[in-house]
Amino acid sequence: MAKVRDYRQGAAEDGSDLVEVKIGDHVGFKSDHEQYGKITAISGEMLTLENPNGFGGDYLRYATVTTEPADRCWMD
Repeated sequence: MAKVRDYRQGAAEDGSDLVEVKIGDHVGFKSDHEQYGKITAISGEMLTLENPNGFGGDYLRYATVTTEPADRCWMD
């Protein structure tokens, strides 16, 4: 079960803003800049994200799939 911060309700310092995510949800993450992807797989706390248009920035270089830790992702 992976959880991410839910900034739709505002951020909380006590972690009460964490929400469980599931396959099909869209989350944001930062890699060179803020980006968004659809969750296609969850392995522990790692989220496999897909963007058919490709992710930007020098690190991902327009890859369409990336794996990011849930604690670095958020709902927006």
